[in-house]
Amino acid sequence: YSFPPNCVKLNSILNIVFRMKPVPSCIHICHQDPFSEEYNILHTLGVPVIYYSPDDFMSLENIKEPLGKLEDQDITDKGSEEAIMLENENKKLSLNPLVIVDEITAHDLNKVSLQRFERLLNYWTSHNNIITMCSIQSMLMLPPKCRRAFNIYSIWKQNDQQLNALV
Repeated sequence: YSFPPNCVKLNSILNIVFRMKPVPSCIHICHQDPFSEEYNILHTLGVPVIYYSPDDFMSLENIKEPLGKLEDQDITDKGSEEAIMLENENKKLSLNPLVIVDEITAHDLNKVSLQRFERLLNYWTSHNNIITMCSIQSMLMLPPKCRRAFNIYSIWKQNDQQLNALV
């Protein structure tokens, strides 16, 4: 999604996620503020939601086997349903994961995180049944290798007419 600020990026993502059939097995969110409460409503889906910062971008291992990453995060305040599900269904976590990358630009990522982001978009998603959604104010803030990997775009007009023409 490429939208100007204060538009509909978050609501668009949430609408799609809540309509997904089947529900994602695990949701991985890379956000500028991994403690943001924007995505708290996703916990009502009853699946684990794991947060990452730009300097700790998710690895393929985190996506395929998120239990280790979940142990690093305190999920007790997120609801006990997640903890119960982890104990009972841990083998199902990697079946259809969802990755959300929210407002992460090339400038925010270190070398390792940038490589992981590019691999996520250009290889991991297509070879591991991973759905990836990326929300950004300007597509030009993403590296070309990442930008070129998208196959569905939702674009709103920007205030910058040159950017609109380029996009």
